[in-house]
Amino acid sequence: MKLKSLTLRLDDQLLCKIRYVASYDGRSMNQQIIQWIRKYIDHFEKQVETIEIDDK
Repeated sequence: MKLKSLTLRLDDQLLCKIRYVASYDGRSMNQQIIQWIRKYIDHFEKQVETIEIDDK
């Protein structure tokens, strides 16, 4: 699968906290954010509904 880019606008405090957590877990900030997104989507699909993706 081809990876896409996404730009985020974050305040300094949030950026520093993400950097801290990522470093603590031995991940890059990008990998940490992807981990959080995947966990949230997994939680959403278990609690609400499965998200169907049209692979066109």
